[in-house]
Amino acid sequence: MLRDKESRILEAGLLAAVPVCVAITALVALMTLASI
Repeated sequence: MLRDKESRILEAGLLAAVPVCVAITALVALMTLASI
């Protein structure tokens, strides 16, 4: 049961991390373009 819960938490974390990473990369790109 613990492994199932941990795997579910990891999956949820990955799903939540994807949009966050995309937003961070977009912000970095905007900052670099603005600085140039």
